[in-house]
Amino acid sequence: MIHKNIVSTRESGFSLLELLITLPVIVALLLSCSMAFLWGIKSYAAIMSDWELQNQVRIPMEAIVRDLAYAERVRPLGKKLYILCRATSETPQWVEYTITASEMPKITRDQQPMTGESSLGNIRILRFDYRIEKTRTVYLEIMGENLLTRHTFRLETAVTLPRGTDAT
Repeated sequence: MIHKNIVSTRESGFSLLELLITLPVIVALLLSCSMAFLWGIKSYAAIMSDWELQNQVRIPMEAIVRDLAYAERVRPLGKKLYILCRATSETPQWVEYTITASEMPKITRDQQPMTGESSLGNIRILRFDYRIEKTRTVYLEIMGENLLTRHTFRLETAVTLPRGTDAT
């Protein structure tokens, strides 16, 4: 009986040459995907930080404008702005708005910070200015800076006080 050695021509697995060609291609694809992912995270952080900057400027501006709309008296005193206003039908109360003199200035309302600590961005208030013209118009300006992106955001507005409001 004659036995013939039958050699299987079927291949299983990868050859070394195929592995040497495929491995760098896979590594390049993984690196490019991870770089795109990291760039996306960095962009998201910058966008959220700038959004927080806008909020840190917008929220105190809205509060001051609201108080001025219901003001009975307005008294500027240096960097402080005092507004005598009534929240509802209560008796009028004085409200003090000021900017703190510190490394990271904050706008406060009755010594309570309206701006400042945030997990979304490192925000610094650069300017809180006001001026009264024609005894019934108050010009406001608030400007902040995002220390992460170095972007600035500024809001300014003019508020006409109600008739009979004393602005001294």
